Amino acid sequence: VCLSSVQKRSDHGTNLDKDSDVTVKVTCMFYNMYRKSKELPSLPTAVSQQLSNRLVSVKWLKDEAESGPLPAGLEQELNAALGGGQKKQEDLEQTLRKIISLEENARYLSGCRLPPEDVTSSIVEGLKAVVA
Repeated sequence: VCLSSVQKRSDHGTNLDKDSDVTVKVTCMFYNMYRKSKELPSLPTAVSQQLSNRLVSVKWLKDEAESGPLPAGLEQELNAALGGGQKKQEDLEQTLRKIISLEENARYLSGCRLPPEDVTSSIVEGLKAVVA
């Protein structure tokens, strides 16, 4: 879902958008920082423990997207691409772009996100809570 979102945006301030050739690399890096791991705390956990407990956690995925499995076809395509032993970052980037841009996959991934106005409202409310 993150990769799909990054590859759809344009004119992003950091140039990490549909025209970038490193979206897979950067999205995977951020995923690894935010995921829960047995070895290391996630980035939000580390920040709250080491620096500040005044974090805003924003829900941006629909509940069913967080708990439900991927559609079988999409999961198979992603597993094949990621397990395919592709040697070059550029090759993996192009393969994943093709997979997530297929109409059925793109529709599913877009449907996983909450509406932008809900996310914005959540951010504003969270900021009010930590600033108060």
